[in-house]
Amino acid sequence: MKKIARIVIEGWPQTDVSQAEATLHEALLSIQEPVQFLTTPGGYVFLPFPDGWTESSGWNTPPDALSVLATRAASYIPQIITPRVMAAARSRVQYLTLSLDFRSLGVRPHAELVALIDLASGKVIGWTGKSYPTMDQERSLIHITDLSSHMYRVGGERVLVLGCHDLNVFNARARANQKVGGWRHSRCGAMLQLFEEFQPTIILQHPHATDTWKSWVQAWREVARRYPGAAWASAIAYAHPRAPREPLEDVLDRTHHAGDAAQNIVIPGRTNPTDLQKMVVPDVLYLHAALDL
Repeated sequence: MKKIARIVIEGWPQTDVSQAEATLHEALLSIQEPVQFLTTPGGYVFLPFPDGWTESSGWNTPPDALSVLATRAASYIPQIITPRVMAAARSRVQYLTLSLDFRSLGVRPHAELVALIDLASGKVIGWTGKSYPTMDQERSLIHITDLSSHMYRVGGERVLVLGCHDLNVFNARARANQKVGGWRHSRCGAMLQLFEEFQPTIILQHPHATDTWKSWVQAWREVARRYPGAAWASAIAYAHPRAPREPLEDVLDRTHHAGDAAQNIVIPGRTNPTDLQKMVVPDVLYLHAALDL
């Protein structure tokens, strides 16, 4: 059995709950060879940001933020992991990583979550989300400060589940330019220490928009050096506010572990980003810069 399949959205994800269910069902039916894990790109589903949210965002996000948001997000799961989705997954996929963002127009705070789901039962095994923000998100993102939430032991594997920019904790060039003792340096160091102790065998990343493999190449090279036996892949939303910088074939070829090639389920998406998606990637060149200072 292969380890990883990934949903590849050629364009921008639809993000509506019902459309996400339909796309997931379509993707599952197209899987020809059984796999352990199916991944979705970041921002696969958008949920309205909770009314009355009073907790801090940024580096001072409280530890209970994940559980509060996960409780709200869990109410939407039955609308996405429907009986027909579970039936389509049977004999095809064991586990799903589902990306859900909390975002609303005119609301600055936002959160980027990922649920690990057992498709046989439809139950959520656990929740995580982005812990290591891009520079422009440092204050607006609700950080996932429970760093242990990224790590799971399922299906005989040690699975590391990463939000999009979380992968860049492995970017050695970025690490070298961080201020020692600063917020970014401390968060990055804490994540690396936990991951090194965990020694993952599967690493799944959930970027929101990837139009060039160069966005993640430095980090994946370091992953391959640290964990040579691990299988890894980036889920892909092949999109850019203007025009993609690399051919899709090249992006797919260089965003997975060569020794365990991920299955690619390519599904058409939106041609143009919605207003909410424009908030996600206001400047792709900046967000995916090789150096994360």
